[in-house]
Amino acid sequence: MVPRTGFELATTSECYRNKDLFEDLENFKLFARAKLNFGKETVCNYVQRIQAFLRDRTIVTNRDVQAYTNEKKEICVPDYVSNIISAFKAFFRDYKRLSFMDGYRHPSGPLRIKEEIEPGQVKAFIEAIDDLGVKSVAVF
Repeated sequence: MVPRTGFELATTSECYRNKDLFEDLENFKLFARAKLNFGKETVCNYVQRIQAFLRDRTIVTNRDVQAYTNEKKEICVPDYVSNIISAFKAFFRDYKRLSFMDGYRHPSGPLRIKEEIEPGQVKAFIEAIDDLGVKSVAVF
């Protein structure tokens, strides 16, 4: 069976062996800052996501990642799950060169209707401004 374009098979023989997590994460931090140009905060967040996932695992397969992300989709908001997927892609795909992260897509949150500001709210806001110069800028 051939997968649809853009999708990988559900399972793969590739795996990650967690030998020295501390050293691996330190090397990943350097890699992410130097080659991926991630900021310090992004790297710190990604390392936290990866540590939480690898905490009790010695071998990681595609199925482990699928089960973990599916579990997180049930209990976490889409933005958090998207951050986990980004961290896993950076670590497993970009740093470790494992291809099982290639088919993952970021979840989208529920669509929200934008609220329009009522004319009465705009009028109240403008009337609350004391400074005449600021008030004229707000009107135009």
